This record gives sequence, structure tokens and C-alpha cells, in this order.
Amino acid sequence: VMATAGAERAGLGALAGSVAATLVGHEASRRVDRAFSSRDAVGAAGRRAPTRVPAGLQAARAQSAPAADLEPEPSAPAADPEPEPSAPAADLEPEPSAPAADLEPEPSAAPWQAHQRPTRLLKRGADGSYRLGDVRWGLRTDESGRGYLGDFRDTTVDPRRVQDVFFVLEPFPPERVASHALLYFSFSEPGAVRTRGRDDAEGLVVSVEVRLREGEKFDMQRGLHGGFPVIYQVGTWRDTVEKACLVKQHRLMRYRLALTGPEKEAMLRNALEEAVRARDDERYHTFVNNCNLGALRLINAGLPPARRVPERLLAIPLESPMAFVPTLLPDHLDAHGLIDGPRTVTLPQSTTASESTEGSHYGWPFRFLGGASGALGGGLAARAWHLSPPLGLALTVAAGLTGRRLGQAAQRAGTYGEEPAARWMDRPMVESATEVPRDTPGSVVVP
Repeated sequence: VMATAGAERAGLGALAGSVAATLVGHEASRRVDRAFSSRDAVGAAGRRAPTRVPAGLQAARAQSAPAADLEPEPSAPAADPEPEPSAPAADLEPEPSAPAADLEPEPSAAPWQAHQRPTRLLKRGADGSYRLGDVRWGLRTDESGRGYLGDFRDTTVDPRRVQDVFFVLEPFPPERVASHALLYFSFSEPGAVRTRGRDDAEGLVVSVEVRLREGEKFDMQRGLHGGFPVIYQVGTWRDTVEKACLVKQHRLMRYRLALTGPEKEAMLRNALEEAVRARDDERYHTFVNNCNLGALRLINAGLPPARRVPERLLAIPLESPMAFVPTLLPDHLDAHGLIDGPRTVTLPQSTTASESTEGSHYGWPFRFLGGASGALGGGLAARAWHLSPPLGLALTVAAGLTGRRLGQAAQRAGTYGEEPAARWMDRPMVESATEVPRDTPGSVVVP
């Protein structure tokens, strides 16, 4: 409790919580050890030595034991052979039907969900621009009115005009621990992202996602076994706001990255190259290849080696929790000098800025982790104190410092500006005299 409360005050209480947990745990551990030692001593004193049997009585028991032991033996073999002939026949009956059940092609027969589609590279322009196919510009309801179709269009993108790059989180229930991560590229002037008859200067989004078939839902346990393919979905920022804030009623939390001009352009070019690359054999994994790590890898690919954010834990083949946990990655980026300027939250359509929660809501995961690390680390240190005081001291200090850092992250995470989703959806796109056909949900072919 002390650690969790103290983490809200820049984490200083996490150290106090760690020390308190260490002292209480050490005393509890000492008393438990003493209690068990006392019980063992009482048990040893209360055990009686085996009674010595006289030789004459032992001989009498030896003479009578064989007769009693041999009585049930003849009946055992007679009962055992009866079921043996039928066992092999029963075992062989279900074998022919097993392969037939395994070959049912139900999962592969379903079509892919209509709001996802891999982006295609149509042409690299001489000026460095990209002509892309199947970029999503929005969503439309299907004939049933319950599902959504993607409005996919052939699109031209000019990476030279990129203005800013944002790391974006889309929290979903339970919001305090779960989020989807993506990259948003904004542009300095109209025409940098354009399709036939329209252009949208708001920007482009690259999102690493699980690709699903009709009727399929994401399952974390299946994701642990590589049960889903991966898709790098490319769409406009307006499309992302529409899907997250209007359709799903989710927040979008935006962090501007501190990058130079060449780094921004290199990051966008690499993201587009990764989006159009074939990924038939790549599988999603909840901890090793998720949306968070996909976004981090796109960020690192546009940075020089000296500025890249570590993905592994202590240079061993183990993904760092700061890299694959969405709620921790912004602080991981901030600790390496990659977060620039204020954070912004785009609110769902049903929520206004006055109705939204205070900024402390966004720092809740860090305060909780700060308190938990102080208390749990202190509890572990208590046992270490009992075995080795130097080790216990090291664990106590480490737990407190970890809690303090996470508490400081909570303060940073709680500083957000808020904006309504209508800010983006109410802006009209630039229309030209040529009307864009909208009769099919597929990609519009640009001559």
C-alpha cells in the first residue's frame, strides 16, 4: 500500500514500501522458520522406538503367514486373461476415422475479413514517391448493416513531405493493461497522400495487426502458439480515427517522436517497404511478434544504431517487457530521448473532454507496477535477508528504485492534452471535379 501510494508521488514511496515489506517479510520468515523448527523437534521427541518382538513369537508368525498369503493367488491369474482378447479389437476401431476429422478445411475455407487487405506496391516514382494499391481510406457498412467493408483505394505517397511521426496507442478493455500500437505519419502540405479525385494531408498510418477470417476473433492463447498470420495494414489517419473512436469507441493516445528530417523520411520509407513485403509465412505471437514490437522495429529501422531502442532484455534472447507491453513502451521510448512534446488523446465520439477521466488515469499502470515492484521485491528481499544480508540489501534497493522509476513514468503518463474525434472527422477532404467511384468495396483502379 505504501509503495503504490508513494509511486503516485514520483515513486519515492516505492522505496519505503520496499523497505517496509522487507522488514515485515523478514520477521515473518524468521517466525515461520522458528515454528517449523519447533514442530520438527516436537515430532522427533514424540516418535516411539519400534517394539522388539520376541524370537518365539516371530517364529510363530512366520509359520502362519504363508498359508494366509497364498490363498488369493490362484484366483488372480484366472481373472486376468478374460478381457485380454477383446482389448486389441477395441483399440483398433477408432483409428480409421481420426484422419478424416483432421482433414476438415473449415478455417481455411472462410474468406478474409473485408476491412483488412495487404497493401500492394504498384510503382516507385522517379521522384521517390510510392504508388500503392489497397490503402484504406475509411469504412462502410455492409449489406447486413452489422459489419464493415474497407474503402480501399490506389494511393500515391510522397515521403519527402513527411512532417512528424507519432507512436500511437489504442487502449481497449481492460484499458489499463491492453492496447494496440501503430505508427502515424503526418504531412506538411496537401497532396502528399492522394488518390483519384481526393487528397488528404492529415497523414498515413501503418499498423501491424492479426489478419482474421470471417467469423474469427483474436484469442491470446492462440496467439501464443502462432495461430494467426500478420498483416501490415496501411490507411489514412482519418480512417484510423473513424475505426477506433467512432466504430469501436476507443481512445487514441498520440506520442510525437523526436526525430530529424532524414530520420522521419527513412522511417516512412522503411514502413512502406515492410507493408508491401509478402508475409505468407510470418505468424503473430503475443510476446515475440506483436503489434507493439512491430511498431518498435519500424521505429528502430529508421534510426542510426546509436539511437535505437533496445528490444531485448540485458542482451539475452528474451524480449524486454518494456518493449512488448504496450503501456510500458512510451516510457521506454521517453527514457531513450525519443518522445518530443506533449501527449494528446483523441476521445471517442461519445466522450467529451469534460467527461473524460483525469490525466492520472493514464498513469495508473505505472503507479500499480511501481507499488507492486516495491512490495513484491521487498517480500523477495525478506527471504534473501534471512539467507544473505548483502543479497537482501541489493534486492531491497533494486525494488525501490524500480518502483521509483515507474512512479516517475506515471507522472509523465498523466500529462495529456485532449481533443474530440470530431476534430478530424469534421474536416472536409479536398474534392476535385472527378468523382471517385464508390460502387464496390474494392480498390479503385487509377489509370
